[in-house]
Amino acid sequence: MNTSSPERIKLHSQVINVAQEIPDPYVRAVTLARIGHRLYLAGDANYGKAFSLALSAINDIDNPFMVLKAMVDISKYFHLSGMEEKAKDLLRSAYEGSLLLKGPARDVVLLDIARGALAIGMPDEALLYSTDIQDIQRRDLIMAEVVQFYIKRGDLRRASSLLDGVSSEEVKSRISFELLNAYLRRGEFASALRILPKIEVYYWVDSSIEEIAKRISEEDAFEDVYWKFVEAITELSMTSGKDYLTTFLIGLSRGGKARFVAKVLNSLADFPRAEAVKRIAMALISSPRNLEEFIRELSLPPEEFDPLARAVMDELLKGPVSPAYREVALIIGRRTEDMAVLVKVSTYLSKIGYPEEARTFAEQIIDPYLRSLAFGAIALAHLKRGDIDSAIEAAAEVRDRDWGSWLMGEILVKVVESSIGENAEEELSERARKHKKWREDIGP
Repeated sequence: MNTSSPERIKLHSQVINVAQEIPDPYVRAVTLARIGHRLYLAGDANYGKAFSLALSAINDIDNPFMVLKAMVDISKYFHLSGMEEKAKDLLRSAYEGSLLLKGPARDVVLLDIARGALAIGMPDEALLYSTDIQDIQRRDLIMAEVVQFYIKRGDLRRASSLLDGVSSEEVKSRISFELLNAYLRRGEFASALRILPKIEVYYWVDSSIEEIAKRISEEDAFEDVYWKFVEAITELSMTSGKDYLTTFLIGLSRGGKARFVAKVLNSLADFPRAEAVKRIAMALISSPRNLEEFIRELSLPPEEFDPLARAVMDELLKGPVSPAYREVALIIGRRTEDMAVLVKVSTYLSKIGYPEEARTFAEQIIDPYLRSLAFGAIALAHLKRGDIDSAIEAAAEVRDRDWGSWLMGEILVKVVESSIGENAEEELSERARKHKKWREDIGP
């Protein structure tokens, strides 16, 4: 509305007069306070009159609970209008009045008063008011909000000192997570480490550990910082019976710290590593460089390494295959003692175009069935390149009369299929499995 200053002042006076006629005294009081605030922002001196009328309207409220609510609401508008002392005085009067109330509604009013104190920047007053709240859930709510107030203000030491005043594990864990994040953002890792034991709910512990791993990886912290977190999280895993350490190590490995993660696992002989190394490897499966670094640095006995190798190769063979994983396959092939894994390595190397390297592993396989699978994959790789002689030569590497005959027959059929334009890349494994079962069924 475009009006001149006198016209605007006249309009504002009329609005105040109309507001005085609102029948409900609570609505009247709060409306006048809201009008007063808007007039203050507009530079209209009538804001003082509006606030005075708002306070007068409180006297017309019969319900004591609504009286106190009106005082809390009006205090906010005093604060927003630069009248800090009046806002504080009104809240203190509301608090004193609340102590005369009885029943559950008293806690509701006290919670409103405490929140009102927070809204006008009085966290210590809010804490004082919260001490008279009987309902634990409501008291925890305001305690959490006070902690969050200090976190936003940047006073993390004060926020930390209040955590033990929260009774609920869920609420305490949630705000401790927020505080831990604040310390991590500052790079204060030792302080974050001190907060971690205060987080007791699984979801928030897990989330905290993921965040720790992410932050310290981004900051590229010194290795001794990583070790301190490893020690703390290992202890937490042992005492809680939950594997938080693997969650932490997955986060670090994704952050480019795969070599350090392998070093940690190498040092933890008493930790159930077998499942941990598989989980970490699966988390890195889309990152060939990190996966290669992780597997290369691992120093595990065969009974722990071979299940990992099998899981990794199975996942890689699900495809699509890529030369980016060549080094991963080579490392596994050189270290595994499991002949079935060597088949998978030979198959993968053949699929990505390295049949000569695949042959070095296939030659180590003694079992005729497994050997036929490995050399079958190599033969198919040669066929794909149009090298029929090398394909037949690979098939001839299976010395067992039955399996050698079977593979040679399969490869010769593939040669014909390839010559007439049919797909010569069909997997032999399923046909080999059926042939093996048939042999077992008929006996020796």
